[in-house]
Amino acid sequence: MDSNRRPVLPFLPTVLLLNLLIASIVALRLKWQIRIAAFVAYMSTLAFIYSCTTGDMQWDYTAGSTLMQQFLIALSLVWLTDPLLEFRHECDSAHPLTLSFAQRLYWVQCIIYNHRGVGWNYQVANLPPRLNVPRWRIVYQRCLSAFRWYLVLDAIETFILPSFMQNYSIRQHFFGPAQFGSLIATVAMNYDLLSALSVASGIHEAHVWHEIYGSWSDAKTVRGFWGRTYHQTLRRHTATLGKRISRLIRLQPGSRASSYTQLYIGFTVSGLVHCGGDLMVQPSAFGSSFSFYIAQAVAISLEDAVIALARSSGICYSHRMSRFLGYIWVFTWLWISTPWAVMCLEKVGIIETHRMPFSLITALIQCTSRARAVFSRISAPMIPENVAY
Repeated sequence: MDSNRRPVLPFLPTVLLLNLLIASIVALRLKWQIRIAAFVAYMSTLAFIYSCTTGDMQWDYTAGSTLMQQFLIALSLVWLTDPLLEFRHECDSAHPLTLSFAQRLYWVQCIIYNHRGVGWNYQVANLPPRLNVPRWRIVYQRCLSAFRWYLVLDAIETFILPSFMQNYSIRQHFFGPAQFGSLIATVAMNYDLLSALSVASGIHEAHVWHEIYGSWSDAKTVRGFWGRTYHQTLRRHTATLGKRISRLIRLQPGSRASSYTQLYIGFTVSGLVHCGGDLMVQPSAFGSSFSFYIAQAVAISLEDAVIALARSSGICYSHRMSRFLGYIWVFTWLWISTPWAVMCLEKVGIIETHRMPFSLITALIQCTSRARAVFSRISAPMIPENVAY
């Protein structure tokens, strides 16, 4: 469908209202017949929303991925778990079933918006440690961190992305890694700003806001990068689905078969979530993002096999050399595979090099150029002309 003819979607109000609908279904603990009807109504609404547009293709991709992630949350909370019986927060003073409907609604909303389950009994593994620091210190640290990430993003958009646009063969190899780097910086910058605002306003305590990324030193394997370093916002729901399917096909918990089943299900679901972005941008592009995510599971499987083979054959490297080789491997693999992640954007012609509303680096360069020009004009009359004798 032509984006000019599609209804315009008010993205934020839509997401908030759908989250409220999901929370209401969970908080009411409806009979399964009514729950099915309510869920069908939700899915019908979602199907209509995917025929809309935000008016910007990159925002369409973000909106489509967000809505698919929301569907995953709804599936997990409505059908795969019973939150009011299974979930507890460390600050709960009463059983959720004893709360009023309004209180239960708020309680479920907290689950929906807390993607990593911080403070809940289902908190995802491998989160960075809690920060026990004064309120205004964390606000300062997060603002400083956001500024650093802004400079990284600004540098990518100013120096790296524009230089790859002229030559297709160069862009084919460099555009993906550059876009992935800008994604990492954007997510971290927005998270730091949101956490600083939340803590400064007193909405949350500082310890609620763990760092968005884990230690970069853990990224010495592809498994370590995705399981420890990268953000874990999808992990709770992908893990729930993976464990449920493993139990359904009667795999022994903790076994290799169960572990790899959960690994592939997790990346399959992650791929489908991002395919929601493909779908909203252009239905014909659906599935373009999938290859990147399933390839990560394949890479981890091969990585595990190589590590096991090296150990069994007695090959031994120093700790420093092992880490160095690991970092080279992860960097190389992400460099090779990240172009697949932005395939959808290229397929529909979304190759924008500047998304930031203001570039500090560009402004400084322009100021420097103007200062040089002014200095040249001022100093020119002071330079004596060559005189021939």
